[in-house]
Parts: sequence; structure tokens; C-alpha cells
Amino acid sequence: MKPIDSLRRSAPGVIVAYLLNMLMAYVAFMICRVVYVALNWTAFHDGLFQNSWSDLLAGSLLFDTSALLYLNALYLLLMLLPIHLKEHARYHRVVRIVYLVFNGIGIIANLADAVYFETVNKLDENGYNAYYVQTLKEQNPAIFAWLDLLDMNVIVIIVLMLLV
Repeated sequence: MKPIDSLRRSAPGVIVAYLLNMLMAYVAFMICRVVYVALNWTAFHDGLFQNSWSDLLAGSLLFDTSALLYLNALYLLLMLLPIHLKEHARYHRVVRIVYLVFNGIGIIANLADAVYFETVNKLDENGYNAYYVQTLKEQNPAIFAWLDLLDMNVIVIIVLMLLV
């Protein structure tokens, strides 16, 4: 057995591998953050120079840490399970796929957010935000008025049945 193979299968080797993979994920998320700011520079350029960079970096690290802990919980569990399946190459392939799929989903979500952001602050012709939240009841009041009438009919029918 080669020394590297024994290190890779030892407990410190597993922890080192996990930490290196998490470091790669942090770098990928930081690149996503740079892309986000670059795509939406007009919205952020004033605030970036008014706030301290240490506060911005601390906030982004907190956000990335929470996101990466959620995304990599299964990966961490699979890496730290004390089972003999970890000795097989197939197990390592499955764990690698889990790592790549979940972190890929996180990167896609980050990049989608960067593109979505520019559509959020659009204004309509009256100067109001063009995107707003409305409930179905607000969008279709006639349908819900009809449903309220049906509810009243049900109550009337139940009262009539009880009287008879």
C-alpha cells in the first residue's frame, strides 16, 4: 500500500479531503459573488464604496457558510461514516457525484440569482415597481365572490336539512 493511499483512507486524510473540497466550494461561491456584483454593478457601485469591505466580506462568508453547510451535509455524512464501503472506488465515485451535484445546484442558484436581480427593480410606466405580489383572491375577485356564495348555499342547505 502506498503512503498516499494510507493517508487518503485514514481519518485525518478524510478530514483533509473534506476541508479541501469545502475550500474549493468557497472559492466557487466567491466567484459567483463576483459575477453577481459585476452583472449588477449599477445597483451596487455606490454602496460598495460606502460600506467597509470587511463587513461585506464577513456577510458573504456567513451566507456562503450556511449555504455550503446545507448543500454539503450529505457529503459530510458520507465522508465521515465509519463503514468499510469507503474502501471501494465505487463508494468514492458516489460521494464525488453527491458533492458535484449538490454544489452544482448551489452554483446554478447563485448565478440564476445574479440574472434575476436585474429584473426585480424594473418600474412600470407610472413609476411603481412593475413586479409585485398579489394573492389569487386579489387577482380574481369574481371567482372568490362566487365561491363565497357557494359557501352560503352549503350553510343554507345544512340548516334546511337539520330543520327537516
